[in-house]
Amino acid sequence: GTDVVVRWGGEEFLCFFPTTDIKAAMTLAEKLRLAVNAYPVSTAFGEFNVSITFGLAQVDDDVQDAIRRADKALYDGKHMGGNVCRLGVAPPPQE
Repeated sequence: GTDVVVRWGGEEFLCFFPTTDIKAAMTLAEKLRLAVNAYPVSTAFGEFNVSITFGLAQVDDDVQDAIRRADKALYDGKHMGGNVCRLGVAPPPQE
């Protein structure tokens, strides 16, 4: 009842899990990644595996900042070859 999933772009989805800490979110993302990749999809052109790349970030005070960090983590994962879960971390506080 508290989780939200929305289409964010052509092939991207944004998920908010407000009652889930970042460690549990990483565990969930990894389970989903493995589950999706484990079952080939059959088409008229043959079978193929689907992969998912996750970028995750914890929302502290600024939702937009968390979205930016998650998006950067997602694209970092894609540039690594995809089919991974990456955590977008906040930069250290400036003094």
